[in-house]
Amino acid sequence: FGGLLYKYREQAAEKIRAIKLSPILKFAILGYAMVLLEEVFAAFVNNLNEGFELSLFIVRIFQFQAFNVFAFTGFIFGFYFLTKWFKYSKTEIFFLAGIWGLYGEGIIFSLIGNPLAFFFWAPIMILVYGLIITPSIMGIETEGKRELTRFIRYPLTYVIIFLFSIIPIGILVVLRTAFPGAFPPADLIPL
Repeated sequence: FGGLLYKYREQAAEKIRAIKLSPILKFAILGYAMVLLEEVFAAFVNNLNEGFELSLFIVRIFQFQAFNVFAFTGFIFGFYFLTKWFKYSKTEIFFLAGIWGLYGEGIIFSLIGNPLAFFFWAPIMILVYGLIITPSIMGIETEGKRELTRFIRYPLTYVIIFLFSIIPIGILVVLRTAFPGAFPPADLIPL
């Protein structure tokens, strides 16, 4: 998917910019659509580890999607806020999103304990998280926004995404406790 998106990026960006919705709504819809799509693949990989079963795979898709609608809310709205107020290149956003993925998936913590796993998983997570935000950022303009040095902009990115994530993750924790069957088991996605 990423290769096709990259190859046809100009045509895709033109079509995305032509969507007649408010900027925040377009950004959110595209972000959540990518999350929902990615979770089909995540459910498939996890279901393979469980011994693939079609009915369980379908359940896992909905469970992973339910979990990640909440888990990615801060990511999506944090990036919207950031791109609304500050100037970023699309490449910067791709890699900043990818690095957030290293944190969000816990890959960053394997750097010391299991560097081989880190070097295997890091490029995959950077690509996945970068692709999740790509359609959303294809529809935004970057001119006329406040410029900050990268020494301020990069740490600010992670602070804002973290802050935007607090409430949705709190809601997720409460819902997961109240309705455990609606979300993947904790051994598949710990929180």
